[in-house]
Amino acid sequence: CPQYLLLTEDDYLEQGDRVIATPVLRRAEDSEMLWQGLQAGVIDCLITDHFLGALPDPGKPRPALKAAEPGIASREVFYPLMADIFFHQRKLDPAILVDVMASRPAELMGIDDRKGRIAVGMDADLVLMDPKMRWKIADLGQNSRISTLPYEGWRVQMFNRRTMVRGETVWDGEKIAVDKGFGNYCGTDEE
Repeated sequence: CPQYLLLTEDDYLEQGDRVIATPVLRRAEDSEMLWQGLQAGVIDCLITDHFLGALPDPGKPRPALKAAEPGIASREVFYPLMADIFFHQRKLDPAILVDVMASRPAELMGIDDRKGRIAVGMDADLVLMDPKMRWKIADLGQNSRISTLPYEGWRVQMFNRRTMVRGETVWDGEKIAVDKGFGNYCGTDEE
């Protein structure tokens, strides 16, 4: 998950409950070892889970650190944030990012016959990025858990202009462009 590459145990002091995760955050040296593992091909996947915690109630104080529910919201900014760091900050080979965020996860899930790469006959799941657009990560309001996002205020030079699923635009750069229920289960029938 991105938090293990981008955050360290030092972030508990500043961010508090926004960075409670399982497993817990580690030292900066540990994060650097993960970056080395990505570059060396030792790490198979770079993913984010879906934080299912309750949306924060603006009328209530944030919970104490030990009472906070673990989970770090990042799905809304995952691709542009990681692409920015891969390409602009770390200067890593783009093929590594494609492999750990698309090809290898599809292969491990047994759906690489239709997902994970661009080729004739594949599902045409694409994220089209603008590598020059600069923006600041901010709270997205009541419809998103991004209000608990520890990356709020970070400046990113990579913007998701369009997301396509099965060749259909589902995000047009400003809003969701399909009706609820458009998604399909894409797992395998195997246990």
